[in-house]
Amino acid sequence: MPESIQKECYPKDVPSTNPMENKDVHIAFYGQIVDAYIIEE
Repeated sequence: MPESIQKECYPKDVPSTNPMENKDVHIAFYGQIVDAYIIEE
């Protein structure tokens, strides 16, 4: 991630204890469930 985006969107000088101020970088995974099954023993 470019440093300019990190400084603008994820500033280090904002306390993370404030509501809606969680400024750490996140990883999101997304996908599609294409099949499911039940294992019977």
